[in-house]
Amino acid sequence: YLFVVGASKENKRLQEEVAGARSALSELDSLRGENDRLRKLIGLRESAPGRLVAASVIGRGTSSRFHTLRIDRGSDLGIEPGMAVVSLAGVVGQILRVSRGYSDVLLVTDGLSSAGAIVQKSGLRGLAVGDSSDRLHLNFLRRDELSGISAGDLVVSSGEDGVFPEGVPLGRVALAEAPETGLFLNIVIEPA
Repeated sequence: YLFVVGASKENKRLQEEVAGARSALSELDSLRGENDRLRKLIGLRESAPGRLVAASVIGRGTSSRFHTLRIDRGSDLGIEPGMAVVSLAGVVGQILRVSRGYSDVLLVTDGLSSAGAIVQKSGLRGLAVGDSSDRLHLNFLRRDELSGISAGDLVVSSGEDGVFPEGVPLGRVALAEAPETGLFLNIVIEPA
């Protein structure tokens, strides 16, 4: 009887220790992820032209007309309308409106957004245009260029639009087809 009672107490103590260790491990994993993101951000700072300002998303737009989000940086840090917004994954959009302490970003997937684009594998150039449904369309590639593009190809910014730096990922080709009529290909991009 004494052995069972002692084992029960020891079991309870060990379960509490395991729960504490799991909590500490979870916190450590979170810190490790943040550390990796910050290391990548430092690399982005070193490779990007111009001045970079780190920002966090603090809200999403509620308008059905515009696809926007709000970041926690504004005119007090030199942010201006038309500036590019990029993340470690790729192009996000550009600054639409600026306030002293925050800014609204028009997402690259919005129907009013566009960016010069290059299919990285083949070097084909076009214009990536948002369609307001969380996708992009790569416009102005001729029908005869279909052999130079296929599903999964990486599409990056060309830098020719004067907004986004060259070589920032826009996304990957999800669909590339030649429609029955028309001069240009139908190319859908899944955004980065």
